[in-house]
Amino acid sequence: PKGIADADRAAWLEHEQKKVIKRRSMFANIAIACSDGEPSLGKVMEQLKAKGRSRVLIVPAVFCADADTMRGLKDQRGSAATGMEVAWLPGLGAALATGER
Repeated sequence: PKGIADADRAAWLEHEQKKVIKRRSMFANIAIACSDGEPSLGKVMEQLKAKGRSRVLIVPAVFCADADTMRGLKDQRGSAATGMEVAWLPGLGAALATGER
């Protein structure tokens, strides 16, 4: 999120470097984008497309994002998202709020 502390940003980027999501599924990957810094969501989308990725799930690092936040993310995707299958989850707590697992 915007205004995140440098230490928190580094912690999120460490999750990407350590590929922590692989523990959950060997086919899943994680890429971290920053709202007000680098790497931006548009740049991350470009990198994923260059790696041949065609499916992306975008989840803001908040419990449950509001509509303005989600619209802002859609605007930040950039042209790299064209032709990609993009899915959305409105936050890290969304599964709890909707009863999904």
